[in-house]
Amino acid sequence: MDAVIDIGSNSVRLCFMENKAVNPKKVSTTFLSENLAITGSLLLEAIKRTTDAVISFVNEAKSKGANRIFIFGTEAMRSGKNAYVVSEIVQSVTGISIDVISGRDEALCGFIGANMKREKVCVIDIGGASIELVQGQDEIEDGLSLPIGVMRVKDICKNDREKTHDYYREQVKKYPRFTYDAVGIGGTATSLSAMVKRMQTYDATLNHGSVVTLEQLIALEEEIYACKDSEEIANTFPS
Repeated sequence: MDAVIDIGSNSVRLCFMENKAVNPKKVSTTFLSENLAITGSLLLEAIKRTTDAVISFVNEAKSKGANRIFIFGTEAMRSGKNAYVVSEIVQSVTGISIDVISGRDEALCGFIGANMKREKVCVIDIGGASIELVQGQDEIEDGLSLPIGVMRVKDICKNDREKTHDYYREQVKKYPRFTYDAVGIGGTATSLSAMVKRMQTYDATLNHGSVVTLEQLIALEEEIYACKDSEEIANTFPS
């Protein structure tokens, strides 16, 4: 059995593999990309949250008998000026190095996993620090990684709804060539689906392959902004 640890910009995830993924996956929310858009560096508190989570997952993987443990990082690890600190701490404590993959490789992994049926799709992975867009059918026709993930844009726009809309609207204009049907992957997409479905307890089997329309997303945005604070949002959408 192998174990894979993904250091994302929002969270750290642990997955066990025996020919295929063994559920359930484990997630620890660490917000590694917090304030990254403002300073260009990772906060020391975010580094500690993240390295603690990675070390804990490595210990869990070892205790469960994983033969090999792979750790990889994405946009926050690519762009943070001091991201090497995360690698150094994890390496010194666990003896395992972190493979920081390129934006193109990250997009390719998402495309392979989401397009098993070989249909014409545009795979969208909205992360904390970046968004990956890849489209194709039997092979990738076009793809890129954009430094406009949700945590990064939140740092730039705060909770200003109109500023956030304007920011994304300008970014989208730069990439008109992605036209195939969209397939969302990752935590943002699955969270939105769970919120639309009003899940009280998250169930991945109900989310997989589900369809979320633009109209549902617009209505969901209205409902979120109608909440007075994050506590009310959490109570409204508990999953």
